[in-house]
Amino acid sequence: MADSDFLAENWEVLPLPANYIRQNWPVQYVSVTEDGEHIAAAGLRGCALYNTGLKKWRVFGDESQESAIRCCGAIQWIGNVVVVLPNWDASRRTFQLLFYPRYHLDSSSIT
Repeated sequence: MADSDFLAENWEVLPLPANYIRQNWPVQYVSVTEDGEHIAAAGLRGCALYNTGLKKWRVFGDESQESAIRCCGAIQWIGNVVVVLPNWDASRRTFQLLFYPRYHLDSSSIT
């Protein structure tokens, strides 16, 4: 079996939302939930979440919140509910772990 056969049968190409990737290229980290239902991708700033059932991307509604996040390590999932982003906060010169529910990317929902 050729490599292209494997890709054609088992992989789906998921273009990131243009409004996200235009400002945050290149993608640096990607993570998938254990059940394969949700995907998180982080570029230079913020992240985008994909729901495989709905076939929809979710991004930050507030671009200033998105641009404040600089993902600096592997994205993790807690179950398929919470995405964990390791973040470098340059103003405080410290690392943080940010926890977001998969259904609401906004600073008001950090837990």
